[in-house]
Amino acid sequence: MLKYSSCVKGVMRSLFLLLILFNSFMLYAATPKEEFSKAKNYFNFGNYDKTISILQKNIMKLDNREDKIEALKLLGASLFFKNKKEEAKKQFRELLGIYDKAVLDSLIYPPPLITFFNKIKKEFITKNNMMKDIIQKDKKKKEEAKKQIVIKEIKFKEIHEIKTTVIKNPYFTSVIPFGYAQYRNNQKGKAYMFLTAESILLTSNIVSYLLTYNLKDKNGYYTGSNKTKAEVYNAITKYTFIAFVSFVAYGAIDGMINYKPIFETNITKIKNKPVKISFLNGGFISFKYDF
Repeated sequence: MLKYSSCVKGVMRSLFLLLILFNSFMLYAATPKEEFSKAKNYFNFGNYDKTISILQKNIMKLDNREDKIEALKLLGASLFFKNKKEEAKKQFRELLGIYDKAVLDSLIYPPPLITFFNKIKKEFITKNNMMKDIIQKDKKKKEEAKKQIVIKEIKFKEIHEIKTTVIKNPYFTSVIPFGYAQYRNNQKGKAYMFLTAESILLTSNIVSYLLTYNLKDKNGYYTGSNKTKAEVYNAITKYTFIAFVSFVAYGAIDGMINYKPIFETNITKIKNKPVKISFLNGGFISFKYDF
């Protein structure tokens, strides 16, 4: 039992010591800024392998933009000196992506490296300008597309016909004389009879009245044989008037008794044209009724 207790204590002591060592390591671990300073020293002494190793691990951890630009210059230059030109290109392109006006100081970097960098920079700027032109053209196209008016037609259901029913022979036509009421009631035989009888009676009444009136002398009296003629014409005028009024009354009563409404259906065709709606992509809408 004592032996087991001693083993446990030994393990716990070892873990405690490891924990102390780990904390000490964390406390004294170098920051990205300190690692960057080390890389600059290694670069100045020509130790490009160490420079590459440190910067590849710490560039993305650098918070300061200027430090990151300088670190990419050093990494690209170190890769160039190690004859890793494709990797150097990649780092220089990343540098230009952050700051496209970057230059290599001729007092620090040799001419071959500066020539190499300037060539990459020229290609980068050319491609970048091409991309900007494409984006600008695409933007202009979108703006022009927004200005274009789009016209759409909405076709409503076409109404082919509207039916309206009317009375062809209104009730008041039953009292119209001269056989009109009978004609509208579809009694054409009676209509012609009333038309003939009433026309003859009315004509006779007017003629006899005029003849009677013309028989008067200058003083407005009937004398001699004119008096006898006047009495005859006057009687004709009276009886023809009575007969005419009787026929008119009989025709009206007959028309009302035999009245049968006749319905007529009228069909009106209507065709609706489409409504044109014009709108801009910006949201402005206008309506045009194409009638």
